[in-house]
Amino acid sequence: MTQLVIVGAGGTASDVLDWLEGLAAAGQRYECLGLLDDDAEKKNTMFAGHRLLGSLADAGRFPDARFVDATGGPNSHRRRAEIVARTGLDHDRFETLVHPLATVSPRATLGPGCLVYPYVFVGPAVRVGRHVTILSHASVHHESRIGDWSILASHVALAGGVTVGEHCYLGMGSRIIGGVVVGDQSMVGMGSVVLRDVAPATVVAGNPARTLKPRS
Repeated sequence: MTQLVIVGAGGTASDVLDWLEGLAAAGQRYECLGLLDDDAEKKNTMFAGHRLLGSLADAGRFPDARFVDATGGPNSHRRRAEIVARTGLDHDRFETLVHPLATVSPRATLGPGCLVYPYVFVGPAVRVGRHVTILSHASVHHESRIGDWSILASHVALAGGVTVGEHCYLGMGSRIIGGVVVGDQSMVGMGSVVLRDVAPATVVAGNPARTLKPRS
């Protein structure tokens, strides 16, 4: 039985807590000790039946636990490294969780702190960085690369050889053609079809995707 502490008390944490029974049935037994969150209004409350244990800076109180990175969303994906750094933890303290209904090639590599949701496909020779979240029904095909801290929403599809930079957010149902590079800190809008490279720190959307604005 591995003890877990979840960093971030939001929707992603709720999803992960719902996985624990299925993970146990697959032979991966976890006990959730509780959650850490910096929202003062959540202090000393319960979340999905589990205790809020304190702020992110309290992570050091749990030297024997593994941690789950449940941070990030469309409004905060560029700050995930900054947020998680408040725990003071090394990356190797973060558990990578792959839902039993996901398919990950044995030739793919996943960094620490990743979450791979049910019905995700990760193909051969794919390299996924640290603290990457891949939501349900997303597909990442052969030889693609996903940089640290990025988030792929549900039903995202990456063709072969796509490169996604760090701190990116790919909106639900977006499609990226093979060989395209999405620059660091960029956002791809929901349902977009990306046919050419996306500059760093840029928002693109549409079919075909066009630049909406640079990001400060």
